[in-house]
Amino acid sequence: MNKKFLLTAENIDVISEEIAAYMGKLKIPQMGIIRGRLTAETLLLAWLEKAPANTEVTLDMGKKFFRPYVRLSFDGAKIDPLESTVDDALANDAMNYFNSVMTNVGLSTTYKFRNGSNIVDIKLPMVNIGSMGKIFIGVLLAFITSYALSFAGPEISKTVSVEVVSPLFDMMLSLLGGIATFMIFFSVLSGVCNMGDIATLSNMGLKVLNLVLGRNLIALVLGMVISALAFGVVEFGGGVDLSVLKTVFQMFIGMVPGSLVKPFIEGNTLQIIFLAVMTGIILLILDQQVKGVIAFVNECNTLFMTAISYFCATIPVIVYLSFTNVLLSGNLGYVIKVWKPLLVIAIIAVIYIGLDTAYTGWKSGFGIAAHFKNVMPATILALSTGSAPACIPLLDKTCNGLGLDKKFLNFGLPICQILTNTGTVIAFAGVIMGFSEICGVSISIPKLIVSGVAYFIISIAAPPIPGGSISVMAILMSQALLPDYCLAIYIAVNVLLDMLLTSVNIASNVNNLVCAASALDMISKKE
Repeated sequence: MNKKFLLTAENIDVISEEIAAYMGKLKIPQMGIIRGRLTAETLLLAWLEKAPANTEVTLDMGKKFFRPYVRLSFDGAKIDPLESTVDDALANDAMNYFNSVMTNVGLSTTYKFRNGSNIVDIKLPMVNIGSMGKIFIGVLLAFITSYALSFAGPEISKTVSVEVVSPLFDMMLSLLGGIATFMIFFSVLSGVCNMGDIATLSNMGLKVLNLVLGRNLIALVLGMVISALAFGVVEFGGGVDLSVLKTVFQMFIGMVPGSLVKPFIEGNTLQIIFLAVMTGIILLILDQQVKGVIAFVNECNTLFMTAISYFCATIPVIVYLSFTNVLLSGNLGYVIKVWKPLLVIAIIAVIYIGLDTAYTGWKSGFGIAAHFKNVMPATILALSTGSAPACIPLLDKTCNGLGLDKKFLNFGLPICQILTNTGTVIAFAGVIMGFSEICGVSISIPKLIVSGVAYFIISIAAPPIPGGSISVMAILMSQALLPDYCLAIYIAVNVLLDMLLTSVNIASNVNNLVCAASALDMISKKE
């Protein structure tokens, strides 16, 4: 689409309407449409102020490499609408650096002057990230690759697995984990900063935290009881495994970082959350003196949330690499046996979501049936993508539609996104017991109880991204005396499992927020 307009105040409104309509057709969330429209208006007003009369602006909208964009341009003398008007040289340098970071990940506008034409590109967010179809294509391609390499002989297959597939898989997960580390930090920090004052933080924080941890505990008990009934691995007698208890104690003590940099290098989620909360409290105390810093934090939060959403579009590739690696290593027989743990975890997830959503609908006054309609859209999107960041726009829309107070939503949503690990604790219980049955390993009652405490605490240390729990699961499997190949099999099915468990966490996010807001009288109940 290509249209020309005279650059006037009236036509700026017309152009912005055209852009908003185009974004609406792309099914971009409302907040994204508002952001895109305001960006275009700001740029056009900057041009209107400096450009000569009767300047004609061209509006071009379309897609490049499947990514939608908006381009605004006009012929004439160079006028950079993104140029900072701040006189302070240090502030200018900081603004230029931040703009370059945003531009490099394609999240903000870019300006260029080429062949006498001023050109601004606004790259719009990608929509419909991931799909079940692409996931299963990744699985199918893994089987095809494995079958094709089988003709080359076992030595070639092993070489490809060790030298090519495995390093690529590790690289993808490392990149994903690196982005997620900063996403977690800025998400929690932004939530704390948006509380406005320390009094509000202390008033809301405890209730939100209690509800989140309460749901984690209920999910853990439900997961362990049903898993114990489904898998014949629990036996009476035996002593307490002190190694598991030691791990829990060390993780609790290690929550306080000894360095400001080390948690980001190691991806220690507990320490990152601790740093974010402490930094947020300091910024709240300083308040008016750091308004610019808080604005920067909010922009960084948007930056990393969007960046990880884009990266999550590579989930089918991760699925392909992980399945190919397991198939080439000759563990297909064990992969097939994983159907039972996956089925049991799916049953636990459905039971938990049903009970939690029904209770929230009754407790909040929305009504059980009505609240199920509120929760299901975001939950289904989570099931089909396995990406919590990809669900955030719809989650925001759901929470706004429920009448949650904006200040509470800004604070509570990041906290719930990071700490709501109902799906993770269900996975820990189901996977450990399920794999124990596959490998013929038994679990004593005392060890089961201590392990439950470990699952509850360690779940917070599992980053909320596909593959984020792998490092934690490696520790748990080792302590459960499971063979090394179990971790490889878990990695192979992790993304499929994550799609299921993300739906549990997203449903819990909504239910946590509704219950907390209801308890704080910060929700508008619709008759």
